[in-house]
Amino acid sequence: MYQTSVKIEIAKSRQLNILEDFIFHAGVELNPPPTEDELATVLGLYPIFIKNTTATLRNLHTLETERESIIKLTPIGQEFYSDRSVPESPEIKTIYAVSQPFNNNPSFKSSPIKNEEIDHLPNLEDYI
Repeated sequence: MYQTSVKIEIAKSRQLNILEDFIFHAGVELNPPPTEDELATVLGLYPIFIKNTTATLRNLHTLETERESIIKLTPIGQEFYSDRSVPESPEIKTIYAVSQPFNNNPSFKSSPIKNEEIDHLPNLEDYI
C-alpha cells in the first residue's frame, strides 16, 4: 500500500446577514447605485458599519472595487445574492490518497494509515 497526502480546499457559503442583504439589495435594485455613505445615511447607521461589511464583501469578490465607494455587485456577487448566500473563506484540509499494488483505483482517507498497515504485504522480490 502507498499513501500520499493531498491538500484540498473546501469552499462553503453561508446565509446573508441582514446588513449584507441590504447592501446587495441596494447594489442590484437602486439606480444609480448608492455610495457606502449614502446607504449608511438611508439606513440610519454609522458609515463604519457599511464600510467594514463592504470591505469584507469586496475581499470575497462579490462587490466591485469602484471609485467613490459605489456599491456594485460582481457577476459572482449577483449569483450569491440570488441564492441569498455569501461565500466563506475556504478551509484547507489534508486527506490521504491510498493506493494498493495492482489496483488502479485510489481511495481517500481523512487520517493517515499506519506503517503496520502498509507493510503487511510480503516482499515479492524474494520470489523472483
